[in-house]
Order: sequence, then C-alpha cells, then structure tokens
Amino acid sequence: MPVNPGPLFLFASACMLTAIVVTFYDLVTGGYMMGLLALVLVATYLLICWKSLKSNAIFLIGAGVLATGFILTRDHAGSVLGLSASRSMYIPSLIALMSFLRLSALDSPIVLEAGRYIVNQPPGRRYLMLALGGNIFGVLLNLGGLLLLLSIALQSRAKDDGTNADRLEIQGRRITNGVLRGFCASVMWSPLGAGMNMGVAILAGFTWVAFLPLALAGTAVFMFIGWVLDRREIRPRPGSVPAEKPKGALALVRLVAHLASIIIVALIVETVLGIAFRAAVIGVLPVYALCWNIGSRLMRRMPVETHRTVAQTGFYQLNRFSNEIGILFASGYVGLLLAAMLPPDLLPNILSQTALSPWTMAAIITAATAAVSMVGVNPMITASLVFAAFSQAGVSEMPNSVLVLAVLLGWTLSMLISPVTATLTIAASCIERPVSQVGLRWNGPLVLISIVVFTLACLFLFPYLNLQ
Repeated sequence: MPVNPGPLFLFASACMLTAIVVTFYDLVTGGYMMGLLALVLVATYLLICWKSLKSNAIFLIGAGVLATGFILTRDHAGSVLGLSASRSMYIPSLIALMSFLRLSALDSPIVLEAGRYIVNQPPGRRYLMLALGGNIFGVLLNLGGLLLLLSIALQSRAKDDGTNADRLEIQGRRITNGVLRGFCASVMWSPLGAGMNMGVAILAGFTWVAFLPLALAGTAVFMFIGWVLDRREIRPRPGSVPAEKPKGALALVRLVAHLASIIIVALIVETVLGIAFRAAVIGVLPVYALCWNIGSRLMRRMPVETHRTVAQTGFYQLNRFSNEIGILFASGYVGLLLAAMLPPDLLPNILSQTALSPWTMAAIITAATAAVSMVGVNPMITASLVFAAFSQAGVSEMPNSVLVLAVLLGWTLSMLISPVTATLTIAASCIERPVSQVGLRWNGPLVLISIVVFTLACLFLFPYLNLQ
C-alpha cells in the first residue's frame, strides 16, 4: 500500500489537484482570470515542498517573484498577470497528471518487455530502435523513461573481461546516443510536451493536429541525421552484441497502442464536447491511467481492490515532482512576463532595421535557443518569450508552424548539449562519463548539422510551401 506522506504534504497534493481542476475550468470556459487562483494554489504547493526544491528551481521562482513585482508597478497589471498565469498553468497540471500515467506504465510488465526487445535488436537496427524507444518512453514516462531505457540498454552490453574495454566504450556511446537523441526528439512532436503546449496556449490559431505533419517530418530528418552519424562511427567487432533472439515485439506494439489511444481518445473528447484539445488531455490522462492500471492487474489476476493503489500512490507522491513542476512553471511564467515588458513594436523594428526575413529569424531562433542554454537559460524561458513576442508583434510573414518548429528544434538541441539540463545529466550519470563528453563531444556534430539543415530549409524550402 502507498505510504502516507503526512498531513502537510497531503495538503500540498490537494492544492496541486485543485489547481488542475481550476486549470481545466479555465481552458473550458476560455477565460484567463482563474489562472490567478491556480497560480496561488501552485505557489502554496511549492512553498510547502520548498525543502525539496533545488537551486535552479529556487532561482527561477525568485525571478518569477521579482518579475511579478515589476509588473505590479505597470498599467493593466491584473490582466497581464492573469493572462500569464493562465498560459503557464497548464504545464504544471500536465506534469502532475503525467505522474499518474507514469505509475501505471511502470506497474505494467509490458514496459520492461518492450525495453528489452528494443535493446536486443541486431546492430543494424539497434540505433533506430533505441531512438524510437527513447521517443515512446520519453512521452509516456518523461525523465523516468530515459533513465529506465538507458539502464536496461547499458546492462545489455558485453561483460568486461579485461580485454574488451574499447568494445564497451563504443557500445556505451552508441547506446547512449540512440536513447538520448530519441528522447530529445519527442519534444518536436509530442502533444504532451511543455514547449508544444506553450505554443498552443500563446499562438492564435495554432493547433497540434495541423502542426503534426511538419513536426513528424522535422523529427524524421533529425533522426536520419543522427542515424547517419551513428553509421559513420567506429563499430565494435562482430560477436560483441547480445546473441539472444529479441522477444517482446507485441509488448512494444501494445506500448505504442497505449500512446496512440491517449491521443485518439483526447481528439474524440475534443470533437464531441467541443473543448480545447489541451483540456481534453487533462480530462483523459487520469482516467486512462486508472483504466490501464486496472486492466493490467486484472490480466495478471491480481486482486481487483488493488486498483486503488495507483490513485492513492499518485496522490501521495505529487510532492515528489515539486522540483520539476517548479522549474517548468516558473520558466514559462517568467518568459511570459518578460515578453509583456517588451514594447509591442520591438520585434517589427528589429526585422525592418536589420533587413532580416522571418525565415532567417527562424534559423537564428533555433541556434540562439541552443546557444543560451549553454549558459543556463532554460529553453522554457526562451520558448515562452519568443512565442509571446511574436504573438504580440503580429509578424504575419512567419507561419506559426515554422516558428514552433524553430523553437522546439532549438529546445531539442539544448537537451543534447547544455550541461545544466536534466536529460544530459542523467545520460552522463548512466554511462559514467563527463557531461561535456556526452554533450558537446558526442552530440555537438549532430547539433551543428541540424542547425545547418534547418537553416537551408528555412531559406530554400519553407518559403515555397503553404505553411500555416
């Protein structure tokens, strides 16, 4: 049975759940002043969980407090704060609800079966399968999926008998790169991603469904570049990979089916009820997580009453995600307030005075997002700032889909090379190598080539496509 964390942390969890309900109401009604109530609830949650927050979360929250104080000295402070809170509250709500889905997935045996199947592929298919697995595990399990798949994969390497150090190094690098690149690539297309949902919240008329073809195309090109670089690396001698025949294809298919089912059910709810897709996701996630858990336990002939475990454990453990919630919420909130401080004509003036086309600006945004992440600027701040700045300026020449792809590609590249991102820290810890080695040395070429390819697409392809 789940462990009760105590009345204070139960109250924190209750505040977070109430904030989710308020956010859902805010999305359904189309207003934004309820965002202030959700802001107070999340602030209370973070205050109770203060001792669990790390320095980066505390710094961002402090920046949010200072930015709020500055906005209060300006005209229309209430509407600016309400709109910023409304737009940024969806992300902590999504993270909290994803914790329930994560518990159901980890309780299901198909996750480990699928992970082993991905890892035990022949060398020719292994990189692509690891990258695909990184995508799927990343969407369903977030950072927990990255850690789980990397752990399974690295354990599958040949054993160190004192004579195969070079072989282990090559295997470890290729495995880590495959999983890490696939995990980061999910940022570009996942409807559950923080950056994607920030774009939907801010950019008028932008929808995930309309963006999906371009997102999948961008993801495919990124994965292809990574695969080509992997094929050019030094390879271990034959016989250095697991000899066992891969098993678990059905488990992988079922895992993909779960992911597809969540999206399809959310789309159906959106269509039938006429609510925003983001609101549909919030409504579907907890119900789907509970149904998945019940079905999984019934198939294993476990007692039916144990279905309460996922709901209770999820509620009790909400306080354990306070650092992740604090970072993403504060980053989005700060970025939106910074954008509100900018003069509305700043961006058009920059474009006119520098003679930069919107297409060139898109390429610059991608490179800049990755570059500033190297000095500790969270991509969520960059994303919310850029989206809000372009929305306020009304730069019609820049299609929303290209703007979002530029930001999300920059976010993806940031996760591969920035020494302060959790993804790179986890990957480096699993492979027991310095962050600089896993980041810039192993993935720096992929980042540079991706920026060049995207720049070429912006200059010679996107202007001739009918993009929205």
